[in-house]
Amino acid sequence: MEWIHGLFGHEPDEPQEPPIPPGPIVTQVTPFHTYPGSVIDITGSAFAATLNGNNVKVGGHPARVIRASATNLKVIASLDAQDGPITVETSGNTGTSPDDFKARPYPLPGSGDDGPPAYFEGGANLQQGDLPSTGTLKVLVSLVNPTDE
Repeated sequence: MEWIHGLFGHEPDEPQEPPIPPGPIVTQVTPFHTYPGSVIDITGSAFAATLNGNNVKVGGHPARVIRASATNLKVIASLDAQDGPITVETSGNTGTSPDDFKARPYPLPGSGDDGPPAYFEGGANLQQGDLPSTGTLKVLVSLVNPTDE
């Protein structure tokens, strides 16, 4: 077998460690300049196809994943989200957005623009008739069961 070593210049195949699965790759974030508490679409690859398989942060604050596939995530940014990167972590690997999230300031009352989102989870802390300072309320209802994946 010595002649095989000399002929090919290397030892026979030795056991290799299994390759690390590729981490998530974030290619696009829409919109990246919006209000904290807004819905954000994240496009890329190697995301977990389950809701709880993705750990997403927007501007350093955890975001709630409301839809997940291997190539697209829909998240709700935290009301505390600040300017900064959007990261997606799956199985110990992290991908970062090509553009940083830019938190828009909420409009002033009477400006005619949509106001801040009324964001809550768990028990209802809003009362019938509650309106934001702009006088109108657009509603996104997301019903998520704690066992959804």
